Amino acid sequence: MFGWLNQFWMNWLLAGRRAEARDGGAGRWELDTVGRYRFSSLLFMGLWVVLAAGVTLDAWLRPEDATRRREEAAAWFSLFVVPLAMTLFGIVDAWWARVTIEPAGLRFQYPWRPGALVRWEDIVQIRHRESFHWFTIRRRRGAAIRITETRHGLGRLRRELRRHVDPLRWAAAAARLPRLDADDGVGGSEAEAGARAG
Repeated sequence: MFGWLNQFWMNWLLAGRRAEARDGGAGRWELDTVGRYRFSSLLFMGLWVVLAAGVTLDAWLRPEDATRRREEAAAWFSLFVVPLAMTLFGIVDAWWARVTIEPAGLRFQYPWRPGALVRWEDIVQIRHRESFHWFTIRRRRGAAIRITETRHGLGRLRRELRRHVDPLRWAAAAARLPRLDADDGVGGSEAEAGARAG
């Protein structure tokens, strides 16, 4: 059941996505976060706070067998840690992470990594992670970078990859990157052919 709900939620999120990025001028394109993703991140944080507060208050407000209630609260709280981590990642990604396409490459800005530039020539591989709904960009030096599917402008990203990066390096992600136009002349047909062959 959770798989079906997750798929329904992702379909709803992605239905609000645009293939084109926001023009930042001077050859720059901003991959903004889908508004539905921002709304969802706040909704999930609110649900987490309500559930955690309810379990904690229940343990402290019921006088009978307080020790057992506190143990139950600790167990419930530990079950909330993973959803909390996912929710916090969603909030940071939705509200503070910035991804910009520049003439020299892709710029990523996170609270802990301000202004990291991945040059086109340093991109070794781009893969799509279905279970996490993000693209992993591996580069020659440094840690991998991730772009979630919940960003506007992935069609623009596809076009720029086609212009600057060897198609075999992003063939594994080609099918998940939307085209800007139905018959996009620079849409990465070589990458898709490589993905089918590989």
